[in-house]
Amino acid sequence: MESCKKNPKILLHGKDGSAIDLDGHVMPSLVYLSREKRPRFAHNFKVGAMNSLIRVSSIISNGKVILNIDCDMYSNNPQSLREALCFFMDEVKGHEIAFVQTPQSFDNVKKNDIYGGALRVIYELEFHGMDGLGGPMYIGTDCFHRRDILCGRKFNDQHKNDWKSVDENIDHMIEASLHELEEKSKALASCTYEENTLWGKEVTFSLDY
Repeated sequence: MESCKKNPKILLHGKDGSAIDLDGHVMPSLVYLSREKRPRFAHNFKVGAMNSLIRVSSIISNGKVILNIDCDMYSNNPQSLREALCFFMDEVKGHEIAFVQTPQSFDNVKKNDIYGGALRVIYELEFHGMDGLGGPMYIGTDCFHRRDILCGRKFNDQHKNDWKSVDENIDHMIEASLHELEEKSKALASCTYEENTLWGKEVTFSLDY
């Protein structure tokens, strides 16, 4: 339990003058979160982890787009974020898009792939067939999400993306010290936070699986 009390931990942040790369550019924020777990409370596996991360990041950066990627995966396209934003920012269809996901590509798969480890049927056939149904379901990784969609917001054809708008919590994030941000985020990462709330029911990732 002692290790849980020390989390989340902000490892890199713009407030820290040493958080720069070799060229002097400010590094992206990096936060380590090890979730608290107790026998009486369901931790809900990956879904619970994502919900905790959404809450904690809301008071540290509150970015409008969230990338979900498994720890054993990486992007082979440095422009993937820019390409995802093209869908979200589309003036005609952008309001209809909640997430943008990319197919997985697996290394070291044998030619015959007798166990179907490369998921070719899913990515090359089934997902294409779901286009007429509004697109395939979220597969759990390699996906860019709109934060406000995960938090329950619903869009309509009257919605216009305002990507330059100032976050309402920006003053709090600017004025608070790193220690204060860490302290406030502890309650958000607690395993008891979702108890008797709409988290996992009507807000963010569903716990009903």
